[in-house]
Amino acid sequence: MSEEIYKKESTEMLFDAVKNGDLQKVKDMLLQGVKINANDDNGYTPLNNAAYYGNLDVVKFLLEKGANINAIWKYPSYDEDEDYYEDYDDEDCKLEYEYELKTPIDLAAKYERDEVVKFLKPSPSLQTLATL
Repeated sequence: MSEEIYKKESTEMLFDAVKNGDLQKVKDMLLQGVKINANDDNGYTPLNNAAYYGNLDVVKFLLEKGANINAIWKYPSYDEDEDYYEDYDDEDCKLEYEYELKTPIDLAAKYERDEVVKFLKPSPSLQTLATL
């Protein structure tokens, strides 16, 4: 197995563990050298994924280990009720999306992962210190 395939499979295993909330497997994968801010095929980082799925224990662990709290995922923004394909042949159809930039807290809020939102929400005392 080539090193590139091994890295891809290891990264996929990390993302599966994050999705499933398997904290021990997440720890194991990071100990094996999988990058904490790696991107999956959709552009997510493990922290984006943990916030999206509402896995608070994984969110906390990843942040303790240095995950980028501001990791951005480009979220395609379009009117889901509109039928873009109606007037196009399959081979001619090219969708153009506007992208919204989503951080872990944005994803948690969008999918109503309230515990994660509460944890990631900046505390008023930190906001006050930042303005001094």
